[in-house]
Amino acid sequence: MSAYDADAAAAADRGDMLIYNANLFTGRRYAEAVLIRNGVVACAGDNDTVLREAGDDDSLLRIDAHGSLVLPGMVDAHMHLLETGVEMMMGQLRGFCSISDMVDGLRKRCVDMPFLISGGWDEENFAEHRLPDRHDLDKISTDRPVMLFRFCHHVVSVNSFVIEKCGLEHVPDAPGGIIRRDESGAPTGVLLDRAIEHLTELRTELVSSIAGDAVGKTIEYALSRGLTTLMSLDSDSLEFNTCRDLFSRNDLNCRLRLFLSARDFAVFGEYRDVRNQNDMFRVCGVKLFADGSFGGRTALLSAPYEDAQTTGLRLTDEKDFIRYMTIARERGMMVAAHAIGDRAIEEVLAAAEKAGLDGNKLRIEHAALTPPHVIRKIAMMHPTLVVQPHFLVGDWWLPVRLGDRCSDCYLFRTFTDLGLKPVGSSDSPVEPLDPWTGILSAVDRGKHAGVRIADLTANQALDSETALLMYTAWAGAASGEEGRLGMLEPGSYGDAVVMAERSIEAAMRKPAVLMTAVAGRIRFKSPAF
Repeated sequence: MSAYDADAAAAADRGDMLIYNANLFTGRRYAEAVLIRNGVVACAGDNDTVLREAGDDDSLLRIDAHGSLVLPGMVDAHMHLLETGVEMMMGQLRGFCSISDMVDGLRKRCVDMPFLISGGWDEENFAEHRLPDRHDLDKISTDRPVMLFRFCHHVVSVNSFVIEKCGLEHVPDAPGGIIRRDESGAPTGVLLDRAIEHLTELRTELVSSIAGDAVGKTIEYALSRGLTTLMSLDSDSLEFNTCRDLFSRNDLNCRLRLFLSARDFAVFGEYRDVRNQNDMFRVCGVKLFADGSFGGRTALLSAPYEDAQTTGLRLTDEKDFIRYMTIARERGMMVAAHAIGDRAIEEVLAAAEKAGLDGNKLRIEHAALTPPHVIRKIAMMHPTLVVQPHFLVGDWWLPVRLGDRCSDCYLFRTFTDLGLKPVGSSDSPVEPLDPWTGILSAVDRGKHAGVRIADLTANQALDSETALLMYTAWAGAASGEEGRLGMLEPGSYGDAVVMAERSIEAAMRKPAVLMTAVAGRIRFKSPAF
């Protein structure tokens, strides 16, 4: 190795990088170059200014972007790290158009698997137009666990092996959950929302054998799409310990921000020690559930669904909300509250006010149905709204569920007009772990997929730069790191993405990531780079 090579390797290890001749969006303005030293942005501006600041330091890793678009490292503010990796390893179920085809395909897939846990099916796409049950899944296997989650992950179908193993025949329904039963009272194998918790122990035992590989696979894919920070919601001890092991071995290639499940947050213990230990890995707060999903008709509404005589399910009562919010406030941590229906959002806001939780410590996850009176309450408290633009595509059947109320769903333009700065995410594996699919959906409201809601809510479309801000500069509010996360300004994290395209608009339509850097270190490089 030459002296120059040795210096360059040392600079790369320190996180010293210079990118120039770029169409660079810093999250605040456009520039031509950025200098990163020790993993932090030192300077951003025109070529002459930044090159002068870099000086004659030959050890810098210098990247000529040749006019390509350069962005801050992108952020997925709401996803599920371990679940995403497990489904990547075991194969998702989105491509099946009938239960019979799914059963046939999975019977072949799981021949050499000790268990099958996956998700992505949607009964609205099935020729049978019903939920798969134990009798269907028993055709896949009766001698090993099979758990198949609806794509929203608020409904799961299991086989008889799981029913027996988890003792579901003898478990009564509890508030916020439903175990569906046949006319004789026997479980059908379909569980909704809180009832899914009966599977937790078995699921954790099974997944623990592949957890490290699953998390690694998720991170590897995320980097290839330009994501440098993943915020994982409802993290349990298995996910936390898997991530901590990567961190302690210095094998963590992207930034992780965890929001613990209520159960794990209640026994905080060792998690407290790592909360602010490093900019790569930290615990930010707790995830709570106010309601379920539109798909399972368990999102909590103020009036019944159009296609069912129900207003949904309340998954956490006010007393528990206030208790957890108070604990989070006392610890200086954040609360991420899952609230899809209008009534659920109102109840979260009311509980936060009673708990004395400031808006800057409250995240509302999804914030899907927001009629004018709910918008007014949101504007008063000013929480961080973490949204999933690709739900516009995934929830293509929403007009059937809500009727005219669809015009009050996913109101990104209304949020931005109020100065609320919504934060983008995927909820992966619910939707694809690819920020560009979300950006496109925020801009064209799902028109590229031919969904009806695109026309019903066309006035809520964002321009491409604003949509990008949802996944960059605005994302800092979702973890309390405004100005540092999702930006390429002095003092920000040195996370950068080089695209093959030269504009945001072009990248949105056909994205190709050439290089992804985290803290000034290259973590993904395309063969075309």
